[in-house]
Amino acid sequence: MNTLQASELSTTSVPIIDLPWLYRIIDLQKSALPQGGFQFRAQLFHEKASIAVTWINSKVDERLIAGSLVTPRWTSKVVCTQGQTVINRLLPVSSPGLVNLFETVPHEWVSERSHIREIRQLTESLPDHYIKLLNGIFWDYKRFYRFVMGPSSLNGHHNEKHGNLRHTIEVINNALLLAKNRNMINLDVLIMAALLHDAGKADEYQFNYKRGVFEISTRGALLGHKLSIVEWIAAAVAQHQIAIPEHQLLSLLHALTATKGAPDWVGIREPVSPEANLLSIADRLSGHDDLYKQTMPSTTGFGRYHKHLRGRPFLVA
Repeated sequence: MNTLQASELSTTSVPIIDLPWLYRIIDLQKSALPQGGFQFRAQLFHEKASIAVTWINSKVDERLIAGSLVTPRWTSKVVCTQGQTVINRLLPVSSPGLVNLFETVPHEWVSERSHIREIRQLTESLPDHYIKLLNGIFWDYKRFYRFVMGPSSLNGHHNEKHGNLRHTIEVINNALLLAKNRNMINLDVLIMAALLHDAGKADEYQFNYKRGVFEISTRGALLGHKLSIVEWIAAAVAQHQIAIPEHQLLSLLHALTATKGAPDWVGIREPVSPEANLLSIADRLSGHDDLYKQTMPSTTGFGRYHKHLRGRPFLVA
């Protein structure tokens, strides 16, 4: 029971040409059929093509959930009914592929599409092993959703919805500008470190629906985002057998964890690589720029005090 009745189908059929193989489920509905089984209807999103599909199956696949990644199994010819494309079935995709995940961020998650276009372009040049690592970390759609939706802080810079995404884009751009004409920089390590440096904040903060605000999570209070991203990298490399050259992996982990002024006995190292140093500067520039925007006056003079600036910024209009 995997096809619709012929009387329900349109007579027009067109071939599948250049459609993406991977989509994100935006909405999924099912209805029981009188003769048994279910008819399913789903809205699927990819930046290059958003489609509505329908299919019939005798069972409910519990792995198909709104937000998850799937691939359609097409019929031999594309046939439409009531504005929906008839397919044989929809399959969940559990193993990360060589795709740009930012092409699967729907408008419902991020309405400001310039952010998605920019981060998609910034990550397109990464080598395959870093694409696999990024996808291994964010194939979990709930974690990916929290990353693109959440803030970068609670009361500091980029503390609004989508703040962490915006901050990440700024840090990558800042880092690339700082790396210009510095031939000793490994750009792949630098871009990947800038992309992941605050990724752990996807689980550092959680949204309190009763209060309508973001707050620190238990993981955030006990571990923090630096330990979270190290854990996620280790898990992704092991689970998906990602072959990253050891010197690159160590350099990436160093850039993500190195902290200026950290005493040796805490087990965290000071930045010693150019990528780690540039990341620190790029991160600080983005954070301060956002704080200046929050606190600067509209005319020449002092703005509002902010504890993270340790004072009131002064503007020359």
